[in-house]
Amino acid sequence: MKFYVAAPFSEKERVREIHTLIKRKGHSLSSDWTLHKPIKPYDQNAETSKEYSEEDVKGAMDCDVFIILTSENKTTGSYLELGAAISSSLIREKPKIYCVGPHFAVSMMNYHPRIIRVHSISDIEELR
Repeated sequence: MKFYVAAPFSEKERVREIHTLIKRKGHSLSSDWTLHKPIKPYDQNAETSKEYSEEDVKGAMDCDVFIILTSENKTTGSYLELGAAISSSLIREKPKIYCVGPHFAVSMMNYHPRIIRVHSISDIEELR
């Protein structure tokens, strides 16, 4: 199965640990944004911003399992990726979407009916 893990850029190291677990379980990644270099301010890095945004949306739509890590920090990119995953799930019946807590209340999107809310990565069926 192909996985995509969305999270704030500040959670990059945690996401890399999850990527290691995914690969150890015999799965792959649809895209790995943790390899991206910091590019803020985006307007001064417009071409790279375009490339990264296309890659991340494609990864969110082309995976079998989408995971979003909740955070008390404001994040827009993760929720744009979540929107792409939800749209893909509604149209193609995949990916299966997990929202990993404990900060479910930061966005109403975490309560979309296509989302399975869990408290930890170990609660994700495909990674047991």
